[in-house]
Amino acid sequence: MPIPAQNRLSFCNNMDTSIIDDIGQDLIKTAKIGIIVLIILALVLIGLNCLLTWYKWRCLKTHLEYTRQAWLTDPTMYHTQSSAGIPQMTLTDHNLLVLQANSSHPLITRITNRLSQLFRLTPSQHTHVQWFFHYVFHPPCSCRLLDRVLRSFVCRVAAAGYGSSYCQVSRSSCHHRF
Repeated sequence: MPIPAQNRLSFCNNMDTSIIDDIGQDLIKTAKIGIIVLIILALVLIGLNCLLTWYKWRCLKTHLEYTRQAWLTDPTMYHTQSSAGIPQMTLTDHNLLVLQANSSHPLITRITNRLSQLFRLTPSQHTHVQWFFHYVFHPPCSCRLLDRVLRSFVCRVAAAGYGSSYCQVSRSSCHHRF
């Protein structure tokens, strides 16, 4: 049998593809500009968040000073220096922050007071437990914790469901083998 002659085929031999190349280069340039804009936007947002946090801290410190001044200048309060068994308290920033945290979360304060009585915690340990609970039960942290627990639960339920259906399929296929 004779071998046929080789045919040479060519597709789009004289076609101008520079438009497609230009579009590809423009898309790459647009992606690079978009990434740079996103990085700049992220840095600006981080800076604005830092400014907001600084402003909130400054407002809190000012509020503490106003509270201290209101407490000291209140004419209905007795500011005596007697040591007749009446506890005296210095109005430091730490004490005022503890007061503010306890008044904003009374349930957590109640729970930590009970734990402190139950386990006979020292004042330092009691303060550490209070701040730990205030941190853990802060709304964003609580949402994050709940989100992680629910995700873990859903994944385990899905894995258990997949595992049981896989076992049922493999058992039923085992019975039909010869």
